[in-house]
Amino acid sequence: MRLLPLLTFTLSAFPYYAYSYCVYNKHSDDTDMMVSQVHTRPGFSGFRKDIPPGGHECCPYNNSDCNPYVEDPNATVRLSIIRHHAYKIYVQFTVTVPAGGWVVVDGDKENHTVAVKWADGRNYDETKIEYGGS
Repeated sequence: MRLLPLLTFTLSAFPYYAYSYCVYNKHSDDTDMMVSQVHTRPGFSGFRKDIPPGGHECCPYNNSDCNPYVEDPNATVRLSIIRHHAYKIYVQFTVTVPAGGWVVVDGDKENHTVAVKWADGRNYDETKIEYGGS
């Protein structure tokens, strides 16, 4: 039982920006999302996940392919998100996410909303959403 306070302290000692990001698929139907990080430097493999409805994926802070700027509290990443079902693509867009933040894509085949948050839950108002690809 003495390990729990130490673990709690250790996890809370990391600043918010040390964490990378999460992507949540909150679609109410069978819309999947293919998410990939837009590369910013050579040799960078980045984040690539297919996320089913109701699912989420995160890229951990200690994976330098997900968060190459772990020391920068103002770091951002660009994600390409394709909303699809089987082989039919509904829409493709890119979105900017702050390090430690998360993206929630909600809706159905016809409509969707995108919310981007800072690590502390505040709205990330500087996000850029560009439709039609990366």
